[in-house]
Amino acid sequence: MQIDPADLRAEIARQQLVLYELAADVKVHPGRLGAMLAGKIPLPDDIAKKIVANLKRPSMAETGR
Repeated sequence: MQIDPADLRAEIARQQLVLYELAADVKVHPGRLGAMLAGKIPLPDDIAKKIVANLKRPSMAETGR
C-alpha cells in the first residue's frame, strides 16, 4: 500500500493537527516526520499506516474536550 506523502500532508493541514503531536503519536522524531511528509526521505508503509489511523481518530475539537 503506497500512500502519497502529499495527500497525508494535505489531510494533516485540513484537520489542523500539530506535527509534533502527530509525531509523538506515531513515535517518530518531528523533524524526521516532516522530512518524510515533504518527500525528502522515504515514508515507510508502517509509519504511513500509523498516520492514517491517527487521522481517522476524532480530534479533541470534534469531541468537545
